[in-house]
Amino acid sequence: MKGSQSGCYFSNCLVSVRAKSFFPPAFHSCQTELVSILFLLVILIFINGCTLSHGIVEQSDTERRQPRTEEWIWYGNYNTMLGKFDKALEGFSNAIEMQPEKSKTYYQRGCVYEKTGDINCALSDFSTAISLDPENSDAYFSRGKVLEQKGELRQAVKDFSTVIDLKPLCYNAFLHRGNVYSQMGIYHQAIRDYQDVLTIKPDLPEAYFRRGEAWKMIGELDNAIMDFTKAIEINPYLADAYFHQATYWKKNGKIYQAIEDYNKALEIYLLYVDGYTNREKTWRMKGNIVRAVEDMHSKRKLIPRVAGVYCDRGDAWGRKGNLTQAFIDIQSALDYRPKDTRYHLLLSRLETEMKNRQLR
Repeated sequence: MKGSQSGCYFSNCLVSVRAKSFFPPAFHSCQTELVSILFLLVILIFINGCTLSHGIVEQSDTERRQPRTEEWIWYGNYNTMLGKFDKALEGFSNAIEMQPEKSKTYYQRGCVYEKTGDINCALSDFSTAISLDPENSDAYFSRGKVLEQKGELRQAVKDFSTVIDLKPLCYNAFLHRGNVYSQMGIYHQAIRDYQDVLTIKPDLPEAYFRRGEAWKMIGELDNAIMDFTKAIEINPYLADAYFHQATYWKKNGKIYQAIEDYNKALEIYLLYVDGYTNREKTWRMKGNIVRAVEDMHSKRKLIPRVAGVYCDRGDAWGRKGNLTQAFIDIQSALDYRPKDTRYHLLLSRLETEMKNRQLR
């Protein structure tokens, strides 16, 4: 009797007065058992919830250990942008292993191989990208550039021609095919390609410069002088803009972006130097010594700026830890200004640092 009373007392503590009034009197004796069952259910739900959350944690850990294909591609692109090509290759290679049928990933990895100077691996990846997607114009264009670099000029012409068929307004394909035709000595075809470039992009200095070279090679000196002049006159301050932007990037610690802009500035500066050189030679061929001397002086004024870009780009490479590339750039600066003591001092410091690194 006492046990049943104590049980009723315990149940009364757990169940409210309102609940007791809800149940009929005969049902009150079962309340203790119901409360016990409900308590067990709560414990089971809690245990199941812990197990489920543990499984989710384990699954998220697994996902972190095994990134998806898209994440590897992002990793490759990100490290390419930073100039960390080893990590970029790792990202694209893992993506290819997971999805070997994607043409674009082979193309992206090929571009990284090209940047590192491994043109054979680049060529292989571009070819694979094309086999997976015969309309991948970017892969054709990049493979054409590699083939041109390897001296396989006829195959390069075929690739650039395919790009033009796929994208008739791709002026770069016309430009590069024209350059290959010039190397092959097919100057009239090169001139037609340069004209197509200028039809699409009328203010491209390089097209005028290249066409001027082709005119000169076939003896059309007046046309050559006109094109060299046009090449020099177009956007004369564009190189300065790239140079100042590169300096800004370097000051803010964005070295890779700085190097990219130094490359663009240098490309334009060298174009002007070559433009003056070629026009000077053409004036001499025509017997106009006065104009030839003017171009010679203009070129001499430009030389310090070219040397300065080489020097600053070398400094940027040095900050990235690429002492070999830094050494090459400072040596190029010296080639333009062999008596500049500042460049000699920088070169000496680089040589010392390279020796110290080898000793480590």
